[in-house]
Amino acid sequence: MNIKPVCGKAAYCAGLLFFFLLLPAMAFAQKKEKKTSLEELVQWMQGTYSSYTQSVADTDYFNITLNMHPIWQTRTDGKWLYVEQAVAAMQYRPYRQRVYQIVRKGKNTFESRVYTLPKPERFVGQWNNTALFEGFTPDSLTLRDGCTISLSKKGNAYIGQTNATTCPSDLRGAAYATSKVTLTATTLNSWDQGFDETGKQVWGAVKGPYRFAKALPAAPLQYPPAKRIQQTDDYHGTTVADPYRWMEDENGPDTRQWVAAQNELTAGYINQTGFKQPLEHQLQQYFNYPKMSSPRKQGAYYYFFKNNGLQNHSVLYRQKDLNTQREVFLDPNTFSADGSVSLSVISFSHDNRYLAYATSVGGSDWREFRIIDLQSNQTLPEKLDNIKFSGAAWYKDGFFYTRYAKPVAGKELSATNEAARIFYHKTGTPQTEDVLVYESKDNPRLSFGAMVTSDEKYIILSVSEGSASGNSLFYALADKWQFGFNPLISSFEHNFSVVDNVAGKLLVETNYKAPNYRLVLIDPANPTEQNWTELVPEKPNAVLDNAYLANNKLLLSYMQDVSSRLYIYNLTNGQPETEITLPALGIAGNISADKDEPVFFYTFESFIYPPTIFKYDFSDSSTIVFYKPEIPFNFADYVTEQVFYPSKDGTQVPMFITHRKKIPLNGQHPCLLYSYGGFNISRIPEFKPENLPFYASGGIYAVANLRGGAEYGETWHKAGMLEKKQNVFDDYIAAAQYLIKNGYTRSKKLAATGRSNGGLLIGAVMNQQPDLFAVALPVVGVMDMLRFHKFTIGWAWVSEYGSADNARQFPFLYAYSPYHNIKPQLKYPATLVMTADRDDRVVPAHSYKYTAALQYAYKGPNPILIRIDTMSGHGGGGQGKTTAQLIETYAEVWSFVFKNLGMYPAP
Repeated sequence: MNIKPVCGKAAYCAGLLFFFLLLPAMAFAQKKEKKTSLEELVQWMQGTYSSYTQSVADTDYFNITLNMHPIWQTRTDGKWLYVEQAVAAMQYRPYRQRVYQIVRKGKNTFESRVYTLPKPERFVGQWNNTALFEGFTPDSLTLRDGCTISLSKKGNAYIGQTNATTCPSDLRGAAYATSKVTLTATTLNSWDQGFDETGKQVWGAVKGPYRFAKALPAAPLQYPPAKRIQQTDDYHGTTVADPYRWMEDENGPDTRQWVAAQNELTAGYINQTGFKQPLEHQLQQYFNYPKMSSPRKQGAYYYFFKNNGLQNHSVLYRQKDLNTQREVFLDPNTFSADGSVSLSVISFSHDNRYLAYATSVGGSDWREFRIIDLQSNQTLPEKLDNIKFSGAAWYKDGFFYTRYAKPVAGKELSATNEAARIFYHKTGTPQTEDVLVYESKDNPRLSFGAMVTSDEKYIILSVSEGSASGNSLFYALADKWQFGFNPLISSFEHNFSVVDNVAGKLLVETNYKAPNYRLVLIDPANPTEQNWTELVPEKPNAVLDNAYLANNKLLLSYMQDVSSRLYIYNLTNGQPETEITLPALGIAGNISADKDEPVFFYTFESFIYPPTIFKYDFSDSSTIVFYKPEIPFNFADYVTEQVFYPSKDGTQVPMFITHRKKIPLNGQHPCLLYSYGGFNISRIPEFKPENLPFYASGGIYAVANLRGGAEYGETWHKAGMLEKKQNVFDDYIAAAQYLIKNGYTRSKKLAATGRSNGGLLIGAVMNQQPDLFAVALPVVGVMDMLRFHKFTIGWAWVSEYGSADNARQFPFLYAYSPYHNIKPQLKYPATLVMTADRDDRVVPAHSYKYTAALQYAYKGPNPILIRIDTMSGHGGGGQGKTTAQLIETYAEVWSFVFKNLGMYPAP
């Protein structure tokens, strides 16, 4: 018998032969039946087997997956099975494919004849493709003489083996192979061994047989009850039911009881997979590497963040120069014993005398600001609270910030955030003495931001009506801000962002008359458009991402086809001087530059390129690697490709696909498709250590850059908002179809995921085309599109989504709202909804109501579960979480994915 050597472990090789010869022995007799029919035997044989449990307990054994499925069911010359066997992490490339013919030899005895297939690669994973197997007959098969296994029933098991020396083998110098098998209703034990002509064993297990367990149908889940109330609302003549309105009270006893019961159910399901512990171990290895941010020069020191590996939070260090001993300056790990208090903002005063920093409790958007005197290293006594969506814009010995009214007790995480105001705080004084700088009594739903130019000459206020609107700009001479602000840009139609003051004029980045953005100079004394100077015009094929002043030049970061391009421009005439070569398709970010510094730093990363810090020196235009992390993963075995696929209306949409090199495109790979598609935010090629277990287990990770994002400027953004939101869903569905059509995966191997606006995306496509996916992971999604604007900062999204209060906008919102479009007749994929109890951006009620409605409507076999993080905020796996919490989160998420995609953790 010709057995290919596909392993380095003897026990693994020992498990190869037996599966193909012995499977007929998988007859599982029922105790009450004395006669075992051939039909009954085949019924017990078919299914999926795994040696995962044994491989975890003993590393001498590989994790093997074995599939057996009936074919040619109308033939009368016995029963036929297609058999496929593979290392679990490489199911797309089985090392053995066979066909078995099962025939009866006596009352309780059977014989399994083993055949090889012509061109077996075309059959990988195709056991349900009846037409494919009907295209040929047993005459096309080759019988493996001497390798037949004879089985007989003994008690509740079938015992079988090959003849002593008749099954030929040339593996590792063998002359023949033997196989022994013991089969029960739920297990298969097989022991294959190879021997040379002298009878000496040359391959195969020494300890004993491979032990396989059969995958059995899971018992139906019993979901915690969720009462349905008679709540309806009238929207412009349309009556809409909302039976789970009570879940909007996040502190209500019924809500708390439901949350606790759902978390208990989900934890039990995850634990039963048996995957959490090995995945946690892998994730700890992949997270355990030093992580650094680009160093930033502030006065006499360089400051940077560093995490030694598994610290809960990164620590702020400083050092005199890049070669001296570093010292801990601010350690967020000391803020709380459990790590629930995190550092969210730092801001240095222009004279480097002070540092303002903000903390968040449990990932909430609410912030508390403190101040450190950098001369004495003492923390000042004042504490500033009721702050959201704000930095600290320093002027002299104080700073501007945005503050809201103190929320009603018990509604801190759900009450609407309106009436923002800008205050100025002077160091050393209590917050009660802060000076009100700006407010809008006429329109409480305006958002504000403040910045101060680096020379402290101008104070700039940015005012916007919503997250998708443009913004207006106001300015004041810094020493006269108490007398009010003057308009610089009056409309809200376009985006304007001040970079800095350049020779008395404001350098402004804008998409006004330039969807891909340009740089203009505006004289505050004469800000009318005809007096603007265009310094750097819009590029037709790239979007201006960010602009910095560096060494009295312009450092411009562009995005071209969703990858970074870095350029040095002349600050005087706006002409390009140098393009900085980047390592690959990826993103250059975390840029640390100063107009007076002769060097700058940036971090480059991509899906399989860990964040690496580079240092650029203007003196000789050189780039060197400043810091490169070392991670125990062989990235050289993987590749990222970028493809462009047509959406429903023909629009070409880019997508990144990361996978192991040289995989066959046979549709057998597990795949995770991640997207966002909204709010002018790009899904960039970023490195995520949490994805490494998925790669190692044979997974493909795809990121589709849907309309609604910033990948191709404002035109791309507007094509995916308001009444055009369906374009985003169509783009995502087309991405899934492309992956399937081109052989990367198939529906039963495809998982869908997205966060926040991306969670809404997944909820919508689950309703519109659930058959495309085997798994869905909507994370902190906006699921109730009729009421999102009634909570926290949701009103700011009306410019992106529209509002159900608007008679013209209600119909398209109602048409795709995930909560309102769940249909009982649909076959939904295995679903794990994720949210966090302290998410005060997309309140958890969205996910609560959606999950309750889906559990109520769907009666199929796939699990519908929800995972609710505690002491965590928006991101459902990111904001405010410690490293330990992140590892636990991803171990549980991957456990769910692996279970429902038929995957196993790599060894």
